[in-house]
Amino acid sequence: ACCIFMGTICVVYFVNQSHYSVYGDRLIEIENYDIDGSVAKLEEFYKKQKSVKETSIDVKGKIVYIVLDVDNKLTNADVQSIATNSLKEIDSDVLGYVDLQFIVKRESYPPYTGNKSSVNSVVSWSNYKFEKTEK
Repeated sequence: ACCIFMGTICVVYFVNQSHYSVYGDRLIEIENYDIDGSVAKLEEFYKKQKSVKETSIDVKGKIVYIVLDVDNKLTNADVQSIATNSLKEIDSDVLGYVDLQFIVKRESYPPYTGNKSSVNSVVSWSNYKFEKTEK
């Protein structure tokens, strides 16, 4: 009888877990924000940047991952300027709701990353040494 009771508890626990989102309650109000519209504006912005070769934007929950493949001649300051200027393309309500993760790739260089939390107004960049890597 005890084994049946414990088995029932385990089944109920695991069945209930499968009914909930992996994000929990964090996405309850997500439908109130036009994230797709802001992503489309970002894609257009990056297409207009001559030094940005390729862009990939992926939304997972409240996090927007922006992967930029840029010209090797860009400095870190140039990259930061492009990323900061792109924030103007995002609706202010969306900007206050999502987190942004920038991943910048340049040939022969390690990725350069930055992020912007929904509660911050600036992008924080990783420490980065501008050194070529050998292939």
